[in-house]
Amino acid sequence: MRLTMKARYLVGASCLGMTLVSVPAVFAQEAPAQETARPQTGIEDIVVTANRRTENVQDVPLSITAISSSDIQSERIQSTSDLGRLVPTITDAGLPAVSGGGLTIRGIRGNDRSAGADPPNGLFVDGVYFGRPEDGDALLFDVERIEVLRGPQGTLFGKNVVGGAINVTTRAPTQELHATVIGTYGNYNRIEGQAVVSGPLSDTIAASLAVQSQSSDGYARNVITGNDLMGTSRNAIRGRVDFEVTPEFTSSFSANYERVRDGGLASYQVSNPGLPAIYYPPGLNQPKEVSQNIDGFRNRNAFSFIATQNYQGESIGFKSITAYRGSSNHTLYDVDGSLSPITSQEQFDRYRQFSQELQLSSPEDATTLRWVAGLYYFRATTDQLSVNIIRPPDGTFVNVLNNQLGFGPGPHVTPNSQDVLTLNYAAFGQATLAITDQLNLTAGIRYTIEKKKGMSATFGDRDVSLFPGLPELPLPAAGGPLTGRIEGNIDRTWKAWTPRVAIDYSPAEDIMFYASASRGFKGGGFTGQNGSLATISRTFNPEFAWNYELGLRSRFLDNRAQVNATLYQMDYSNLQVTTIIGTSRVTDNAADARIRGAEVETEFIPVEGLTTSLSYAYTDAKYRNYIDGSGRNLSGNKFPGVSRHVVNLRADYEWDVGEGTLTLSGGLTYRSKRPNNSVNSPEVTVAPVTTYDASLAYEKGSVELRLWARNLTNERYVVTANDVTAFFYLSPTSANATTSSFLVNYSAPRTFGITGTWRY
Repeated sequence: MRLTMKARYLVGASCLGMTLVSVPAVFAQEAPAQETARPQTGIEDIVVTANRRTENVQDVPLSITAISSSDIQSERIQSTSDLGRLVPTITDAGLPAVSGGGLTIRGIRGNDRSAGADPPNGLFVDGVYFGRPEDGDALLFDVERIEVLRGPQGTLFGKNVVGGAINVTTRAPTQELHATVIGTYGNYNRIEGQAVVSGPLSDTIAASLAVQSQSSDGYARNVITGNDLMGTSRNAIRGRVDFEVTPEFTSSFSANYERVRDGGLASYQVSNPGLPAIYYPPGLNQPKEVSQNIDGFRNRNAFSFIATQNYQGESIGFKSITAYRGSSNHTLYDVDGSLSPITSQEQFDRYRQFSQELQLSSPEDATTLRWVAGLYYFRATTDQLSVNIIRPPDGTFVNVLNNQLGFGPGPHVTPNSQDVLTLNYAAFGQATLAITDQLNLTAGIRYTIEKKKGMSATFGDRDVSLFPGLPELPLPAAGGPLTGRIEGNIDRTWKAWTPRVAIDYSPAEDIMFYASASRGFKGGGFTGQNGSLATISRTFNPEFAWNYELGLRSRFLDNRAQVNATLYQMDYSNLQVTTIIGTSRVTDNAADARIRGAEVETEFIPVEGLTTSLSYAYTDAKYRNYIDGSGRNLSGNKFPGVSRHVVNLRADYEWDVGEGTLTLSGGLTYRSKRPNNSVNSPEVTVAPVTTYDASLAYEKGSVELRLWARNLTNERYVVTANDVTAFFYLSPTSANATTSSFLVNYSAPRTFGITGTWRY
């Protein structure tokens, strides 16, 4: 029988109550030696590498959720956007990064995809950092496990993990022949296929090949063009070869390629009062229908090569991870969401990344002192060209000011070019000392030097939405748009110490309390679209966060109950916040911010075949002192996209039917109300929402058939919102209680299908 972790977060409060009540009884037991082994029964053990060494996830003194390969498949985890059903402190709009969505961990989200900016949450695949926001929705297939590390991980994982890290480990080739074929058909003509073959090439060489394909029609119809939006077409392939050079030394080489051809992004207007029919047709069946003058698209190609050398001797270990990655992106989006050609953006990106990490470590069987130390080098180049086309409607604030400043009515074609080189050097170390059999002390530190240099240039026509303030270039002699070029060179270096200290105490077997403090940082950078000679070279500084945690990790009731809990506070300085001003994304440093929260994850097997799970997250994320790029005082406001309360509930029950096994699974996710912008505008604040999932699977021998459904009640709600009031009204220039216009995106609708799996 398969006993997995599946994020099945409780079938009732009684399950949680039983586990909590049982905790004190465990302390009455005598604590046996930590080396004592027991047969694996009940809840599955998952081995993780969050501390750069292999260990049971329940022995790691930090806030972490590990998802096994069986759960990844049964819960259809295909990208990081699917993790929110399993991990309550994760939210993801499920949209491309350009939309303003993106992965959120503990309230921290980044939506600046300019060449000079970085994401705040790190994605690592086989130990390699994925450095661009667009990487966040990379296809995850043939995966062994996913580790979600919450809070700053600056000591071992480096920069840009201030909110947390997603650590993905792909499946290694096997020395026995294995093959898997998976096919799916669902609504919206969803067609998916995956095939994996793995086996030996010799006694010391094993190889694997995995391919993945996904396609679906769009779930929103553009009434202007008659085409569907939000469709997908994605294909990926990965090959890997592992060599056992000696029993102590292994070598691994992998290559990955991904091709994305997604349809346009469906954007909508939420306006008060409603916009005239010339801009937005009345009676639009929103969100099933949109009225955009262009459909748009998203094309992406990405590749990676990873070489890993691993030596484990009797007295020391050594590991080398060498990686080269690259991607190209071409996107076109309607930025106003109306049937008029008011504003659009087309963007081209080319990204290349090389990284090298060297690690020395204690042997795997070390007990008294376990340590790891290393050096890290990272080099990335980003070339980006954005082309904005803007023609504000006559009589609106942007149009009137354009004419007053001599920019002309438009349409204005304004390209922006960025070329950025990022260099990162780091040295790090961490050690855990077993003071007694029950008490451990962990301390680590990382020193990072990061350098960013490059060029940013804005040229072509001028438009007040991109160039606020008085023009710096001479006015044209006889009307027409104002044209010119603003260019600046940027060269900045930042240095940072990111320490971590933790103490953990195990009063009994499978019970651990811990306390920790850690510091993380996100690299500085510069905003892509700048409108004056004074701001073209403006940079924003790195953001820093101190994270303080108290935690419990426990199992009891003969390994049939598990309760993990964390209390934390994150204190931010120079928090980077990206806001939309006109059509530009402007990133600046908030003075400081504070996040407090609690996380509880439980799992319980009350009877044979039934597994129930409950997770709960409380997140209180507020700006302490924050004046945004347009001068608004947002101090005291809540972070956008963050619900204060999130509950995930899962249960599955399996029983024998004939010669096979039938598994019934169900779950829900509840999220309390949440704002969708830093201003906390009530017009785009989402009411509490609950979504439901279900599946029914029958497995017999090497074959499994699974019926599944997501978002059973078809809940649709706003996931991102940008203020575009100035494009449609003369006054006010930003949304207020009586006049407002927001460009919004909605969550995905109900999806369902059937998946067949064959294993050899």
